[in-house]
Amino acid sequence: MNTYHRVRIIAEGGHNATVGEVPAILARRIRQRSAVPVQVAAGPAQAGEMQVHLAIAPDSAEGFRIESREQGVRIIGSGQAELLAGVGRFLRDARLGEREIAPGTWRGESSPDCPVRGIYCALNNNWYSWAPREEIEQYVEDLALWGINTIVTYPAMGEESTPDGAPGRRERSRELLQAARRVGMKTGLLISPNTGPSSAPEDIRAEPFPDTDPPRRGFAGTLICPSRLEGLAYLSGLLAQSLDDYRDLGLDYVVSFPYDCGGCGCRQCWPWGARGYLKICRELAGLTRQRYPHCQFLLGTWCFDVREECDGEWEGLARELARDAGWVDAIMADAHEDFPTYPLELGVPGGLPLLNFAEISMWGRFPWGGYGANPL
Repeated sequence: MNTYHRVRIIAEGGHNATVGEVPAILARRIRQRSAVPVQVAAGPAQAGEMQVHLAIAPDSAEGFRIESREQGVRIIGSGQAELLAGVGRFLRDARLGEREIAPGTWRGESSPDCPVRGIYCALNNNWYSWAPREEIEQYVEDLALWGINTIVTYPAMGEESTPDGAPGRRERSRELLQAARRVGMKTGLLISPNTGPSSAPEDIRAEPFPDTDPPRRGFAGTLICPSRLEGLAYLSGLLAQSLDDYRDLGLDYVVSFPYDCGGCGCRQCWPWGARGYLKICRELAGLTRQRYPHCQFLLGTWCFDVREECDGEWEGLARELARDAGWVDAIMADAHEDFPTYPLELGVPGGLPLLNFAEISMWGRFPWGGYGANPL
């Protein structure tokens, strides 16, 4: 294993928009772990200097490749996010001492099994809400170095529930997505489409619906009935405003979420996942594509049919999408407990791609919130 006493990072093609922040991120991570001098600039190799060449090859298959060079390595990614994943592999394999660095011996190609590798950053008055912006940016870099390529967060919907001293939800959600864009990640919003503020008019509010223990009903905001014309118009205005907050950043995904918060038990809406939910989701999909023509709309089915008495949500969804699935790009599924059996046994409604939503913190926990996080 060759050992070097300084590092030169070379962005092939110069510091262009494709390589972006990757050279600076690599230099910063080496400096955090070692006193080895690091220079980000092209130049001839000197004695005792390791050169790390960084390149983008957009025509290659998704993933990265690490090659040996006469005095160092070359890391190639199919895009900026993939290049950062390659840099992450390089950093994890390398041995860094106080005054020396030795690159790892792994060489070859690495391609991901799944094209979407995302993290949902839930702004629930937690670390995501309170952390300084610098920590948020470093955290997003960490995720990129491990191969995560998508960040999804929750937008401000009508009003904010943010503790004093923390950034507003709109501000923090934008900071998260800005950090993701900076490292070449894709970005998205997870939206509960029938949630409004506490000031919503009484005559358009949703009716109670059959629930589980722990409940799926909304813990924040006010649920609005989309089967009432006034309620649908009211929600459409809120959703349009929320989407407009990110016009300058762009969005790659909008994910609808049926419960927590969400739901309505009126005769026109229930069963929610097969009736009222699809009504407001069609509205959200249309608003999304008006503003972001290349954005993918994902229909979330979290906690469909989880009661002992099946409500027919999966069956009703399959029936509706058999008639018209053109407004949905993919389905995202999961629940508090086992993965839903319907798409595994009977196929995905509409023949659509299926994504997993790894339930973020409380899978199988009881009492609810009583035993901390259970990372999946």
